[in-house]
Amino acid sequence: MKKTILAIFAIATSSFAMAQSFNADSYKSVGVYDTWEQSPFRTGELSGNVKVIKNHLYSSTGVNRTGHIVGVQRSRFGSNTFGVRIDLNTPVEIGRNGKYVHALVYTPKASKVQIIGLGKRNSNTWNQPDDVEQFWSEPVSISANTWKDIVVNVKTNENDRIYSIVVVPDCSSPHALTEDFVAYVDEVVINSTSSSRSSVTSSSDPYDSSEPDDPEPEDPDEEEGIYGLNFDKTRTNTRTRDHYIRGISLTSANGQKQQYPSSGSNSALTTNLYLDATAMAVFDVTAGETYTPDIDYSTDWMHAYTYIDYNRDGYFTYEMRPSGNAVTDDSELVSFSAYSSDYTGGATGNWYDSKGNSLGNMAQGNYACNTTTMPSFTIPSTLQSGLYRMRLKIDWCSLDAGGNDGSDGTSNEIWANGGGIVDIMLQVTGREEATLHATSYRNGTMSDNAGTTITTQLQQVTRDTEYKVKMHPANGFVTESLTAVFKRNSNEHSGYLVNDTTTFTTAQTCYSFADDSFTLPAEIMYAEVAVEPMFNNRPATMLLGDANGDGKVDISDVTTTIDRILKDTWTANDGTFILRNADVNVDDRIDISDVTGIIDIVLGREE
Repeated sequence: MKKTILAIFAIATSSFAMAQSFNADSYKSVGVYDTWEQSPFRTGELSGNVKVIKNHLYSSTGVNRTGHIVGVQRSRFGSNTFGVRIDLNTPVEIGRNGKYVHALVYTPKASKVQIIGLGKRNSNTWNQPDDVEQFWSEPVSISANTWKDIVVNVKTNENDRIYSIVVVPDCSSPHALTEDFVAYVDEVVINSTSSSRSSVTSSSDPYDSSEPDDPEPEDPDEEEGIYGLNFDKTRTNTRTRDHYIRGISLTSANGQKQQYPSSGSNSALTTNLYLDATAMAVFDVTAGETYTPDIDYSTDWMHAYTYIDYNRDGYFTYEMRPSGNAVTDDSELVSFSAYSSDYTGGATGNWYDSKGNSLGNMAQGNYACNTTTMPSFTIPSTLQSGLYRMRLKIDWCSLDAGGNDGSDGTSNEIWANGGGIVDIMLQVTGREEATLHATSYRNGTMSDNAGTTITTQLQQVTRDTEYKVKMHPANGFVTESLTAVFKRNSNEHSGYLVNDTTTFTTAQTCYSFADDSFTLPAEIMYAEVAVEPMFNNRPATMLLGDANGDGKVDISDVTTTIDRILKDTWTANDGTFILRNADVNVDDRIDISDVTGIIDIVLGREE
């Protein structure tokens, strides 16, 4: 007997609304796809693993409450655009006005998700198959081990028909992958709504707890503990009556104080044990300088700890000096008010702060260890400019950044003692240098003025100095755009994730280039700058003057070209097309001379 499997793909457009479930055969097939033409998944050397399984990630209060999901093995042998492909029975029209594609995605690691549309232009002139890439979305960041409703705005030509949707669960470079991992996709929707869904249920695919579990792909590389906690993030503090965090601060050696909240507060910062304030608090520091952290806590009868993820690997690691009473200079546990390695509960233990200063022995009646006052620490002078996650914690005698869970046998759980954890961001600036790197590469590379490839690793560049870059499209591709992501000031904070940490702030995009080159202006070369070139397929045949790609040259192409010229500046990405056809005088730039050339074509003045 055929069972109901999954209402994974629902389409809603202005012309129709339809829920498509697998058991109703409302889709053609589900498989894997890779944009890399030499991919072993396109040559037939590998087939890929994708399967519909029971939703083992179901939660009655979670985002995804459907019965089944699609699991896909993210292979390290595929390119960065390897993903799950869903072929539709009925093609979808999107058009130049654009629509929003939604997809629930779950991955075991922080990643960047991308949506790709496959289809063809409904024109005898183009004669395309139905699996030509018609749109690529901008990457969207997601955290590890949680469902997120990805929402992307996409546009196509008016004559395009989309036959398949590809969800790329991790579009970062696969070169660093040592093992495959399993990602999950569910409930893909195309509509005109930009807001994300807080929860998704399906009447055609309800969750059935009595149904036996489907065998699911093994996840060989599940990443746990990225900025981990020893309790649920949503757990409330059970002792807020007299123990609570009011705020945090960082003070430089010359007395300049940065604090969150900025105005101070006499009330609890949060009723939960954990507060992720990385999108709200960014403290500016300078490499080589000394700072003193502080947690404004309602009582002194606890201990305070500060961590910085210097290597940005998603973990707070620490190393103690041989004495066991102080941290090393390069430890990511940078400061603590009190700790005893021989504490066994009650009035026991010899206590020290992070600099190794003795705080006495409680058994001898010395209670100087009951303090949240932390010593200063120094940012390493060699630390590269950029954004780093900082964690401040109130706890009792625990160096574990995730909080005391009582496993030491002292029954001093962080939740029982009224402790708490707050994560913020540090903007580290070198004294004279900034850093630059590429976020990822797809179908091309990029180099500096000397011809050296700009990699995804941080490299030193001169601060406040313009920097020329050159794009190198792969064969069959052209440069579409260049996006620079950089920090302007400490009040701006948005961007994409590295190990669950937002790492950049302001994004701006440019579209037209002379000789595939662009000069990054000096005013953005501050702290850490990320650059991401986008390359797109070069049309098999080019029709000079057809700026909007509709297969003919008319007055609308003049309007499109003028619009592009006006937007050829550091502005937000508007999702427009490649305009190589508009470069009628073939000088690798689009300017007013091309407008004149298109007018000449329209009026028949060109031979």
